[in-house]
Amino acid sequence: KKKKEPSKMDILPSFFTNYLNYIIPSIATGLCLLAAWYLYNGMHDPIIVGRRNLPPQVIAYKSFTGTYESTSSHCRSMSAALKKSKIKDVMTFFIFYDDPSIVIDHR
Repeated sequence: KKKKEPSKMDILPSFFTNYLNYIIPSIATGLCLLAAWYLYNGMHDPIIVGRRNLPPQVIAYKSFTGTYESTSSHCRSMSAALKKSKIKDVMTFFIFYDDPSIVIDHR
């Protein structure tokens, strides 16, 4: 007997069967991972918006104009001064503005 050559119609169902054997579990795994990430990050928790009075806050600032390279020494001196003042619950942040007369436009 001669072996019969498979026709295109015989190849297509086996291709789709093999293809779906990999795609469906991959999609299911992805959805499970997405659901776990969603639950882990607490995205299902309700968002609560409210207002409350906070205790008075102390704001300290130091004006400085100069190059960016010399800002670290000023940040350290400001942090040291705040530690010496014995203010409770110190939270520091620094805002830097470029001096247009010094900074070259990088556009």
